[in-house]
Amino acid sequence: MGGGKALRVNLSGGSTPVAADGVVKLTAATDAPDPTAVKYVWTINGMGTDVQGGEFTFNAKGREPGDYKICATATTTAKGWQPGSECYTVTVSGKSPVQATIRGPVKVHAGQSTRFTAGSDAPSGETVTYEWTLNGQTIPVVDGNDYTFNSDGRQPGVYDVCVTATAHAVTSPKQCSSVTVVACSNPTLSIGALPSAEIFAGERVNVPATAQPGSCGGPVQLTYRAGDGVIAANGAFDSTNVAFDRTNRSKLQRKSVPVTVTATDSRGNTATAQTNVIVKLAPSAQRLDDVLFASRNSRVNNFGKRVLLEMLAPRLRDDPEAKVLLIGHIDETENGNGNGNGRPARRNGRRRAPVATIRQLDKARVLNAAAVVSAGAGICPSLELSRIKVAYAGKAQGSELRPTCCGSSTEVRATKQAGARADTRAPYRRVEVWIVPADAELPPGVKVQDAPHSEIKALNCPK
Repeated sequence: MGGGKALRVNLSGGSTPVAADGVVKLTAATDAPDPTAVKYVWTINGMGTDVQGGEFTFNAKGREPGDYKICATATTTAKGWQPGSECYTVTVSGKSPVQATIRGPVKVHAGQSTRFTAGSDAPSGETVTYEWTLNGQTIPVVDGNDYTFNSDGRQPGVYDVCVTATAHAVTSPKQCSSVTVVACSNPTLSIGALPSAEIFAGERVNVPATAQPGSCGGPVQLTYRAGDGVIAANGAFDSTNVAFDRTNRSKLQRKSVPVTVTATDSRGNTATAQTNVIVKLAPSAQRLDDVLFASRNSRVNNFGKRVLLEMLAPRLRDDPEAKVLLIGHIDETENGNGNGNGRPARRNGRRRAPVATIRQLDKARVLNAAAVVSAGAGICPSLELSRIKVAYAGKAQGSELRPTCCGSSTEVRATKQAGARADTRAPYRRVEVWIVPADAELPPGVKVQDAPHSEIKALNCPK
């Protein structure tokens, strides 16, 4: 080749260093008068390439870190010009390390969840994938930067949560945190003292229960259950329907009714407490058959004595705390006055010695009946007079008539030829007989008095 001027090559557009997955674009130009007659040969570290144009793209992806010498050699068909070349060194950086981040340890109660969000220092816009593990086991499906740990169904304990981040084919070191699952404690529940230690059947009482949520928190709901009777949702206990033996009201009855309170929190954890409500059924006054009397007479006949001695007296003996209430009545056809003992004023022409003459007939009947059950002489048993209560109703007949089965002794006898006619007014000439157990209420509407001791004693044991 003859001598000539060498082409001067100029490379532009290069930048260095370049990232491991970056590119560098170089453009070559010469001082040849006719650029179209110029051809280029590009080499990298002396190794030829297929590129012949004036532009060359260097791709760092897949290359090892280090320096790469890129040279462009220009030739021209124009006479008087010699080939010329220019080189540019590109440094390929090593792959950038990636660092993942995760928050510190957390504590949750059984049934609760907690969310972990991972981050990395990869450049903005770069694709980052994440891999999560729980106690060393890969968590499937989750490859984003969020992972929600749900403690449902897990035993209390410590669970390790780890994550790695991968960007530009580089995976970060593992970063770990932990979740401590704590068992939920049950709510606490207490029942205070009842406003009344005992209530009577038909009364109400509130069961005062107080509950606090357990460690898992959440609202607490109270429910009530009673072994008898009815209890409302607010703890008001109604004893109206508590079962008793209502066929036997001779004594006070007590029944202990269990009431169970349950506190339930929002997670279904429960606590229970129990108390007992003492419900009493008061005894009621028990009425026996009436003692009937002959017209204008206060003497207790044999059938009346049967009521007093065979029906009343044994029950008073069996229940030493019971009292007897005697209520006297007269028929509207009777005069309210009587001689008290029902005997004629004279016998064989002689006046009988006065024996507690009582002008009020209903009272006389009551006192004679009282003497029969209390005198303590002859056929009359002994009874403390403090256990006898009395009332005098006069002609009032408001209560039910309860004639004895054998009231015929009061029948008025006519002549043998006329036969007997029934004494239809006998049931109105009567003394009501009530046994009143301790704590029992007296019959309503009756003006009850203590028995007049001296007047009853003066009657001795009536014949």
